[in-house]
Amino acid sequence: MLHRGRPTVSGASPRDDRRSRRWIEWLIVVAAVVALVWGAIYVVDLGQSSDPPTTTPLSGPTTTSPASTGGGDLVAYVANPFAATSRGSVLPVCLSNGHVGATIAVGGQPYWIAVSPNGKEAYVANSGWYGPTPQNTITPIDLSTGRPGNTIAAGVGPMGIAITPDGTRAYVADMGFATSQSTFTTADTVTPIDLVTGTPMAPITVGPGVGAVAVTPDGKTVLAAIDGTPTHPIGSVVPIDVATGRAGRPIPTGVAPMGIAVTPSGDRALVVDTGWTPSGHTVTPIDLRTGTAGAPIPVGQLPLNIAMTPDGSRAFVVDTRGSGDERAVGSVTVIDDATDRVLTTLQVQGNPQSVAVTPDGSTAYVTVLETSGGELLPIDTATLRPGKPIPIPETPGALVIVPDTAGICR
Repeated sequence: MLHRGRPTVSGASPRDDRRSRRWIEWLIVVAAVVALVWGAIYVVDLGQSSDPPTTTPLSGPTTTSPASTGGGDLVAYVANPFAATSRGSVLPVCLSNGHVGATIAVGGQPYWIAVSPNGKEAYVANSGWYGPTPQNTITPIDLSTGRPGNTIAAGVGPMGIAITPDGTRAYVADMGFATSQSTFTTADTVTPIDLVTGTPMAPITVGPGVGAVAVTPDGKTVLAAIDGTPTHPIGSVVPIDVATGRAGRPIPTGVAPMGIAVTPSGDRALVVDTGWTPSGHTVTPIDLRTGTAGAPIPVGQLPLNIAMTPDGSRAFVVDTRGSGDERAVGSVTVIDDATDRVLTTLQVQGNPQSVAVTPDGSTAYVTVLETSGGELLPIDTATLRPGKPIPIPETPGALVIVPDTAGICR
């Protein structure tokens, strides 16, 4: 997958079964990176009208500041998951002036990044999902210096990572590893890591193909998204009791869940069902108090990632529509969490990969793949209007947004 920018193992088998076609579609997205051409940004306002949605070109991006920094500069740390090497990278980008800092070396195909609650460290999941060798590691980064630390062992093909509110433990989603378009290994575990000692703990078996993890705000439960196998695609979220390390009853979702956002109250989760054509392409709301799923919310094609505003009012979903056609248009779907209604869909020429919201909730930033490198596209979370993109020299995937403690913006 890469499209969560996800370089997922769900992307590598030429078999005729439906799951295999989905894996091939993921790999096509990777190949499309060199063919994408940046174009105009369009807005589709779905609103509440019963009329068919129309698409109208914007006269240009808004000229408002791309992010409210609350009196201090913010930096986006952006992973580059597309290079087929054992050496990956994370790029710091100042959001106030667009300055790009020195590249931070991490493991191959870094797929996800999580920040400690105290904001001092970032942890990068090195998926190594398409070679040349498995990575199976987490790289810590000191955010005050931008320097990587010693890698921490994880399971096979770590695709996601989430940290408990007390900062003492991380949970890693083990997706698996594809050695070629016809050979792959699917993992079925979530690996806890003791962040105090930097050592992995006993893995927790949850089901094949773990695509994402999230921790509830009270720190009591880990949610693991289960993707399935090429011959047996499934969709569910498995809750894990943090105190006991035991997996609970799976909660059914759409096909191939690859992203999870939990509301600040901890009562609900929104799960991105990446799927494959024509299945999936939805977001499944889950009532975490009862463990039941609600009606799926239709979004764009091949949704990969989701981020919620700090107040929990709106969720932003990136839809890659990764057809491999340079004319393909991806999108960002905005959902009202109170009603599960789609407010607006922003269409973006290229392949949106991931999204993160600034700490003050004012701006969502979307990573977008282009012909050469990519960009960070800011979206005002109140007006839902895009701002001026920030160009970046590498092909972007996941990102986190934190205060500039390393002096990147100077």
